[in-house]
Amino acid sequence: MPRAIHIKTTAEPAELAAAPILCATRAFIERAQASGGLTLTLGGALSRADTKALLDITEWPDYDRASVLAVNKVLNEDDVLPIQFTRMVAQDARLLRAAKGRLLPTRRATTLLDPSGMSDLFRTMFETAFWRINLQPAKVFSKSASSFFSEFTRVEMADKVSGPQRKPAAIILWA
Repeated sequence: MPRAIHIKTTAEPAELAAAPILCATRAFIERAQASGGLTLTLGGALSRADTKALLDITEWPDYDRASVLAVNKVLNEDDVLPIQFTRMVAQDARLLRAAKGRLLPTRRATTLLDPSGMSDLFRTMFETAFWRINLQPAKVFSKSASSFFSEFTRVEMADKVSGPQRKPAAIILWA
């Protein structure tokens, strides 16, 4: 992790496990393990069946599931931003890998499912989401992703500190 980002490890594993992004990541990994992998479309997105199943078992603050279901007869991954975001970050963090039309959990992902690995899972997802992943090409991420994380505040700073893509840095308080 870059020296500019330091995450204290004082939070209890149970507190970390309650964060929506970690609940969703765990759901992805557990479902992939149980079913021999999540089915991918030819374009690399999750199948409709897996998208719907993951939406049903995850909770997101300020995400109106009812309105999404009212507008869409069937759900594609692109229709459900929290699911799409979680898949993209988990794949970029190398917790899930695509192979032969399936999304499979990596060995590292399975070790992080243990309650003792919760701090490492949190750190991995945080670093990937806010430092490593390039969300710029994905037009769906033009709005702030703040509502998808549990009680965090994002404060934009000037160009004094920059990430790998020379973008303004952010101070993140993520509970």
